[in-house]
Amino acid sequence: MTLSFSSLVSDFRHSLRQLWRAASFSIVSVAILAAGIGASVAMLTVVDQVLLRNLSYRDANQLVRLREAGKKGPTMWGAPFMDIQQWRERSRTLQAIAFHTNDKPTSYLEGIDDR
Repeated sequence: MTLSFSSLVSDFRHSLRQLWRAASFSIVSVAILAAGIGASVAMLTVVDQVLLRNLSYRDANQLVRLREAGKKGPTMWGAPFMDIQQWRERSRTLQAIAFHTNDKPTSYLEGIDDR
């Protein structure tokens, strides 16, 4: 079965006529498709930026997360500042120790505010 260019143009014109006759259906269909494509692109952008890309730190593959654990397991609120100071003083394997707080958008490296 071969399709000629004229039959393809004829089918395309017929499709456009049908869409023009049902304009409201066409507009709703296009709007739904646009919303679905937009939502998909937005989600993929978030996944790419948050999960797939490397962190924006030098040597990001060498970062580790330290957490303090009590008898009941890891604490929910992190470690006290005095413990972090002791970790910095006594660490022989880590190059630097930084901490961050969730209540303020700040992070501290070597005790200096890096905003």
